[in-house]
Amino acid sequence: MIETTVPTHAEMANALRSTATLLLEANILSPQGSDTINSAANRLYNKPGKAWSYATPSAQPVLFELCVDRAGRQFIPKLGVASIEVRDEIDDIPFVSWDINLLLEYADQEVHCPRWHFDLCNPEQAGPITHLQYGGNKHLNLPNLDVRVREPRWNAAPLDLILMCETIAASFYQDTWESQLRDLTRWNEIIQQSQRLCFPYYLRGLYNTLNAAAAGSHLSACWNSNCN
Repeated sequence: MIETTVPTHAEMANALRSTATLLLEANILSPQGSDTINSAANRLYNKPGKAWSYATPSAQPVLFELCVDRAGRQFIPKLGVASIEVRDEIDDIPFVSWDINLLLEYADQEVHCPRWHFDLCNPEQAGPITHLQYGGNKHLNLPNLDVRVREPRWNAAPLDLILMCETIAASFYQDTWESQLRDLTRWNEIIQQSQRLCFPYYLRGLYNTLNAAAAGSHLSACWNSNCN
């Protein structure tokens, strides 16, 4: 099985910078979004240590360029990182904290703004330890734009900022991602580094479940009470 590979703080900082540069050059990321990623990278680079973390200020999400949905409505993807922190010693899950969200901010203030929230279960919380939920309140003065965070908590492999950026690029800027990024050597080096950080623990869980003599479900194996 592939082991988790944790990049150094400098390697991750450089990968974040390259992500910002490549997405900005492709006209996928806005200048403000590039500044937010670079600021996070600079803070990370200047805090050496085997364990490291980065975040983006809640008031300064990673902003992407304007998109248009199938109904002709304009929106901007906004990516926020409350915290991504890796352990100094890898046991199973490499993250001490993993809290990241994606919001689609519509220009029309009558249109609901979809939001997805990814994080780790709290110690006493029921659900898969790494999970995805829909919803979240971000518009204090316009509550009609939000829905509350609700069950289910979907069992999900963790994605860091870089892998989330790739998902956004492929989903909302598909032609550009396919023509300018998907086969680019430097882009794939960055993606591979994050994949080797995020995915091995999840793949090990799948492998162990599928190969167990008395196999239970993968969801049960990932359930928070079975991981503590």
